[in-house]
Amino acid sequence: ITEDCSLISSLRIYTQYAAFVVNDMASFADLWYPVDETIDALKSQHYILAADYSINQNYNLQIEFYHKPMQNIVEFKPRQDTNREKLNEIFYIGSGLSRGLEMFLQKPYGKMNGWLGYTWSKIDRKFDQLNKGIPFSAKWDFTHDLSAYFSYKINKEWTFGSTFVYRTGQTFTMPTGQYQLGPPHFPVDYIRAGTKNSGRLEPYHRLDFLLDRNFQKFGGDWKISLNIYNIYNHRNVWFRNYQFTAPGIPPAISDIRLLPILPTFEVSFKS
Repeated sequence: ITEDCSLISSLRIYTQYAAFVVNDMASFADLWYPVDETIDALKSQHYILAADYSINQNYNLQIEFYHKPMQNIVEFKPRQDTNREKLNEIFYIGSGLSRGLEMFLQKPYGKMNGWLGYTWSKIDRKFDQLNKGIPFSAKWDFTHDLSAYFSYKINKEWTFGSTFVYRTGQTFTMPTGQYQLGPPHFPVDYIRAGTKNSGRLEPYHRLDFLLDRNFQKFGGDWKISLNIYNIYNHRNVWFRNYQFTAPGIPPAISDIRLLPILPTFEVSFKS
């Protein structure tokens, strides 16, 4: 449009021959399955409209809108034996829609530089045999996602930096009860699931710290780095467990949490 502002649009069509499957019973055990002859390849179309604006010599702003329909996505059928040979016996086949707005402000030059990024997004999935055919939020549907980074070059040797991350909590399916099937002497326990992905974990956030020292010694370039991950020691939730014990007794709820504050030290050398 001008020397400082550009508009960009694109259409991209993708075909994927591996299906990514969310495991509701174990949040950390999501799986990839190669597509076989019983189900069609996964497909998606990306419609993108973006603007790139140079505010001045120091700042650049990018804004992007995207709309992404998806076809032939998969979800596990309940209580299915995953050792079956045909994938259409294991999965429901459905569709999805991802759309959102991304903004990225960057200052790449100077003693102090960094960037600020924000995304608003909505990702829905729809299966005729799940959730009464009503669309539900995907596991990775994070409504708000904010990240920021800055670094400050104190002098030729020392650089200080920091990163902050915040995003909406992950969705999950809350159980509403437990029941048993099978002979009285050997019953099998099953969890009765509530509305698909209607629950959310608490928001994820953390602050990281970085301090670098660059110097020359013994004929080479040296770099010493101190990194502190999660500097204010916030234990973000990885996934949630519900432990049923006996009929009529509410389940014990426990959150499995990610790493606490974690300092690391690094030395690198380049001749």
